[in-house]
Amino acid sequence: DQSNGQQESEEFRRGYESGKSRASYNNETRKAVDRTKTGLGLFIAGLALLWIPYIQYLGTLLLFIGAILLILGRIAFSDKHRIYVGASVLVYIITFFAAIVITLSLAGSILSGSANTASSFIALFRNSIIALLVVAAFGSVAYLLIVWQISTESAKALLLIAFIAGIVIDAVVFFLIMPTMSNVAVQVIDYHNTGAANSALNYFNSLKLIDAVYYLLFAFAYYRVYQGIESGQIKPV
Repeated sequence: DQSNGQQESEEFRRGYESGKSRASYNNETRKAVDRTKTGLGLFIAGLALLWIPYIQYLGTLLLFIGAILLILGRIAFSDKHRIYVGASVLVYIITFFAAIVITLSLAGSILSGSANTASSFIALFRNSIIALLVVAAFGSVAYLLIVWQISTESAKALLLIAFIAGIVIDAVVFFLIMPTMSNVAVQVIDYHNTGAANSALNYFNSLKLIDAVYYLLFAFAYYRVYQGIESGQIKPV
């Protein structure tokens, strides 16, 4: 009888610890899912603000916090999702430093006097902008990767549309600003008319509003990702 009692007690202890372990696992998974959903919400808000002058800095902050939550919440989902999130972070880091290098290189060339004529400045500016556009397109891949494996098919389609729209918009803006930039370079460098630079800056700022299409498309795509998790179409593992 004593032996049977000890055996039952041991079985109860094992069952209790197993149940406690499952409860702990479920609790951690629930927390990770909540972090992912909160991160998506912050991404949606950040993207919706990112095209608005001055307020865009708040949008950037929301994106940064949202990215941290998505990184922390990745453990609730598949191994592929975790790999994609890591790849997204890597892409962002590479493009961030690449953009800094290109910008500093442009500034250094201007300050050193390498672009002391209108034609040389335009050539330098054009090459730098093209390089930045390539970096921006590569950087947009990070927006895709960080949620790709937790997206429904409709959300994936929206993500791709937003990605392609971003490339098209950047190309359109590039072709719009280059003629203006050529004229400004002549006015400022050859005729020392600094007022032309101020007018061009206002024009460039107005063109940035076109980015609203790109950012709002991505915001809507992220909303559909959120809906997929909230509705149970995308489940944790």
